[in-house]
Amino acid sequence: MLIVRDNEVGYVVVKQHDHAIISYQIAQQIKNEDFSYQERKQDVLYAIKYHDRAWIPLDQYVRWDEDNRPYDFNSYPMEEKLHAYKQGIKEVEQVNPYSALLCSKHYLSFFEQASIDQVIEQFIDHEQKRCDQLTQYLKFGETEHMVLNHLKLLQFCDDLSLYICINKPGATKKEEWPWFRNGFRQFLPSVNGQITAYWLDESTVQLKPYPFDKAISIILPYYQVTSDQPTVLNAQNYNTKKITLVP
Repeated sequence: MLIVRDNEVGYVVVKQHDHAIISYQIAQQIKNEDFSYQERKQDVLYAIKYHDRAWIPLDQYVRWDEDNRPYDFNSYPMEEKLHAYKQGIKEVEQVNPYSALLCSKHYLSFFEQASIDQVIEQFIDHEQKRCDQLTQYLKFGETEHMVLNHLKLLQFCDDLSLYICINKPGATKKEEWPWFRNGFRQFLPSVNGQITAYWLDESTVQLKPYPFDKAISIILPYYQVTSDQPTVLNAQNYNTKKITLVP
């Protein structure tokens, strides 16, 4: 379930787990005042780092749709996608139940709770039961406020990483992926107002207001592919780009 964008010579694709690693690097820079309930910090960081782990084996190659375009996180066949979601959460749960609770709630947030699609409805029911079971199993006195705060951090880091991965470096606001043109949906206690990102040039992203203590440099791994080439993602089509986040 790759992150895909067109360019002049084909497609730039980013593996979902590579995107999650960027989310994790961002999360490590979150201010303490934005990271409530510090005793759960490592659990939250684990959730952020591995929330897309189900895609590690599936993102080793490009899968092409009927229009000869790589399937991405929007177009990937729903039933297979939901199966991968469940498998990924299960693998996280085997290591860290609280991380799995956050991952499950993250994926549940993608869907309307009253879906008429039977496949989606079954997924929602399965994950709601998982959340209930995990909450009962943990028994550490977590509050809904704590879980929601940590879920918000996961989603902010996920969204900021996606902004970096899915947009053409140096994109204008009109060229950006529409989800983020008007800023990020999460609000952090340490900043006054909604956080909005801007490409200053092809390697620099400005955040206003700025939620970190210092500039952050990130290495973005990506692959350049065309439909007439082998679809395996390997060293032959691998590239990296340094992106710096600044105030």
